[in-house]
Amino acid sequence: MITIDGATGSRYVQAEAPLIAESEDGLTLNLVVQLAGRAAEEAVIGSALAGSGNGEHSDLARATDLAAHMELAFGYGRTWPLLHRPAADRSSLLSYHPEIAERVHVRLEAAYSGALELMEANRESLEAIAEALLVSETLEGDELDALIATIKPQLVLPDEEPST
Repeated sequence: MITIDGATGSRYVQAEAPLIAESEDGLTLNLVVQLAGRAAEEAVIGSALAGSGNGEHSDLARATDLAAHMELAFGYGRTWPLLHRPAADRSSLLSYHPEIAERVHVRLEAAYSGALELMEANRESLEAIAEALLVSETLEGDELDALIATIKPQLVLPDEEPST
């Protein structure tokens, strides 16, 4: 289901999550996905809306959490990759250690740049989805399947091995 109806604005709910490897590259692709809504707003409207960072369950909060986990807990940090630092400490680590915040930010910037590139490369498909949502507010079932079938052949997908 894709909808623009509701207090939280647009959202996409997928019954089965795609299988993306939990390698560093796979998690980086997840960052791109989490930041794609914000990138779509910037591509179409010219500016990201506040909702992408509104609250602890927002796309921006979830992306920051994943990037911090990659840097601090999953062993993908550029400094001390074998030192696990608990996620519960993320807020204070980012606040009081600017070098860690910088590394997390670099991951987010790279993913956001990738998301923006995908939005621009898929501008026609993005606009088709937006136009359909303006008419129906919610797309699901056969209507969503038909739209996906129409745009899928022209989609530009991310590289298998994104740069980090």
